[in-house]
Amino acid sequence: MIFPESFYADDDCKLVTFNETFYFMAPIASDPVGEDPGNVGSRVFFNNEIMKSDGSVVEGVILAGVCTRTAPAGLEGNQGAGTCDITVYDMAGNWSIASSGYLQTVQEGGMSAGSLVVTGGSGEMVSVIGEFNILPMDAQGMLSTEDIFTGMFAYYVEASYGLIICPKPYYIQST
Repeated sequence: MIFPESFYADDDCKLVTFNETFYFMAPIASDPVGEDPGNVGSRVFFNNEIMKSDGSVVEGVILAGVCTRTAPAGLEGNQGAGTCDITVYDMAGNWSIASSGYLQTVQEGGMSAGSLVVTGGSGEMVSVIGEFNILPMDAQGMLSTEDIFTGMFAYYVEASYGLIICPKPYYIQST
């Protein structure tokens, strides 16, 4: 990010906040426990391009990670859930954003599968904080109540970030 010199006029670090929305497609692979991907311990893997709301690809950015099922799919009152560790990264190596959290199948009347907390970043995103609110989508682009890991077409993300920027000479320059 480029800021005018006036941004650094005092010696205070500043929190710069921003929001963005994007989506990524369903998992690219799975590792079921037994024959059923709905069993506890089953994993799904992501290594997906990030898409803008208009369907175009965000060039040079990948979302990669794994989700491990901790609640079985399809049981009365419990429609499947698990923990996820997801990293969004710049393929040129300038930055990454790590996130982690618990996602569950959206229940009738629900609004979200949960949020992944942004646990840190590297490079140009070294001081990032925030969350990724996850909205699972069906093939028509509507909120889906299918199983969170096996019944999804894509995942829509409402991201809220904060980035702590400090004045020179503390400002980190990328090389």
